[in-house]
Amino acid sequence: MKDATITTEPMDTDVLCGRGAAVTKHIGNRTYIKLVKFNKVRYATSSIPGKGQISRSIVIAIHEIGGRFLVEDKNRSSTQGQEGQRFWVEIGDKKATEKISQALRENQPKVRQQLQESILRYKKKNYILPFTTNKHHLSTTKSAGVENSSAKVVATFCKDDDVNEWTWMKKFHKRAFKAWIEIKRR
Repeated sequence: MKDATITTEPMDTDVLCGRGAAVTKHIGNRTYIKLVKFNKVRYATSSIPGKGQISRSIVIAIHEIGGRFLVEDKNRSSTQGQEGQRFWVEIGDKKATEKISQALRENQPKVRQQLQESILRYKKKNYILPFTTNKHHLSTTKSAGVENSSAKVVATFCKDDDVNEWTWMKKFHKRAFKAWIEIKRR
C-alpha cells in the first residue's frame, strides 16, 4: 500500500469526501456525481459481482483523469494549518469503492420502479427494448416476420416519441440513441 499523500490544494480532478458546500461545488465532485448518475441503471440491473465492477470502474475512471479521492485531515488542519488552511489526505481505493457503492445504492428503489414502469409500458406496446437480450424477444420478432438483426428491429419499432418518454435515460443519451436509430433505419 502506498503512503497517503498530503495536499493543501486539491486539483480540479480530485474527488473530495465530506459534506458542505465547498465539497459539493468542487469540479471533481461534479464529475464524480455525473459518473454515478450515469451508472445507476446499470448498477440496478447488475449482479452482485457486476456491481463491484461498476464501482471499481468509476475509481479507475477518476484515476485515469489524474484524480484522487481525498478526505480532510481535521487534526492536521486545526493544529498545523494557518487560519482557514485545510489539509487533504488520500483515502485509498478500497474506501473509494465503498463510497461509490453507497452513492450508487442511493435512490435505487426509485430507479428500479422507473425501469420497471418503462419495461411494462413497452411490453404493452410490443416494442423490443434496446437493453434486453432475452431470447423470448428475439423469437417474437422472428415469428412476426422480421428476419433482420435485433438492431434493425429496435430501429423499426422505437419511435422518437417513445424514446422521449424514457425517464431513466439522460437527454444526451436520448439524442445519441435517436441518431443510432436513424443510422439503423437506412
